[in-house]
Amino acid sequence: MRLVKEIEVGRGGALKAGYSTPGIVRDKAFESTHRYIIVSRTRASGGAMSGWHHHGTRHLYGFQAAGRMRLEYGPRRVDAVVVRPGDFFHIPPRLVHRDVNPDKDREFVVVNILVGRGEPVINVKGPQGGRDGESVKRGGEFRRPRRGVQKQEPVSYLPRK
Repeated sequence: MRLVKEIEVGRGGALKAGYSTPGIVRDKAFESTHRYIIVSRTRASGGAMSGWHHHGTRHLYGFQAAGRMRLEYGPRRVDAVVVRPGDFFHIPPRLVHRDVNPDKDREFVVVNILVGRGEPVINVKGPQGGRDGESVKRGGEFRRPRRGVQKQEPVSYLPRK
């Protein structure tokens, strides 16, 4: 028996509904066996803002295809990065955040790759709430963004189990 390998193409107009969060539409292109890897397109209309959420034990890797996206995180929403077209980004597991489209008249489009196990999207009430409202700040502190610095690394940001 000979196995024939093929190249798969996920046509933009034929993507399936993905794992969304309020304010954001995700369309799934590929999903591996047992959902270990999920490749999707995220779209947000001008001025849209997602709800607070995290991706559980998964890493999210992204590429900003169009528009700009502001990713807010931290207990008082003071930590944020702006991702521009052509930029790549990484969101570590359990980092509570929200996606904001700062441009009122332009949609943003992101290509996401989720890697790991567990639920792809976990919606929470606010930046300090993990599952069932637990604090995601526990055991650590946050650094306020410095001017001119795009990436801020939180100190001990992930909750301990």
